[in-house]
Amino acid sequence: MKASKRNKLLGLALIGSYSLFNATGALAAAGDDISNTATLSYTVGGNSQTPIPASVTFKEDRKVNFTVARTVAEDVSSGATNQAVEFTITNNGNAPQDFLLRAEHLLGAADPFAGSADIFTPTGISAFVETNATPGYQDGADTDVFVSNLAAGDTISVYVVSDIPPTRTDPSALV
Repeated sequence: MKASKRNKLLGLALIGSYSLFNATGALAAAGDDISNTATLSYTVGGNSQTPIPASVTFKEDRKVNFTVARTVAEDVSSGATNQAVEFTITNNGNAPQDFLLRAEHLLGAADPFAGSADIFTPTGISAFVETNATPGYQDGADTDVFVSNLAAGDTISVYVVSDIPPTRTDPSALV
C-alpha cells in the first residue's frame, strides 16, 4: 500500500515539475539535453519517510514549424511576363530547415486579398528564392529553387513568377 501511494505521489511530482518546465516557453535547440529532477518528500502516520529522488535526461526533438505569408497584393497587366508575387518563409522551429519550392496555380481559388475567384490563368509558373543583395525579384539573379539551412527564427523572401495571358478567363468556366 505504501509503495502504491508513493508511486502515485512520485508520478504527480514529476508531472508537476514537467508542467513548470513547459510553462517557461523556452524553445531549446534540437539535440540539446533536457534534464529534470524531482524529489518526493512525504510522511506516513506523521513519520517522515526517506525522500525519493527521480531524474530524467532526454534529447530535445526537432520542431518543424514555419509560416508562409504573402507580403502584398500586386497588380498585373494583360500580356505581362515574369510577374513576381513575393512571399516570406519564416522558420519558427528550433533548428535550421531546408525548403524545396514548388508553385502551383489552383483554378478557381479565391484571392485572399480581393476575395474573388480567379479571372485569368497564369502560365509558366515558377518559384525562386531571394539570392540577390537587391530586394525584390531580379530576373536572372534570383534563380535558386531551394532554401538551404534557414536558421531558426530567420525569414527569407521567395517569389512566385508567372506570365499573364493577354485575355481574361471566363470566371463561370472555372467551376
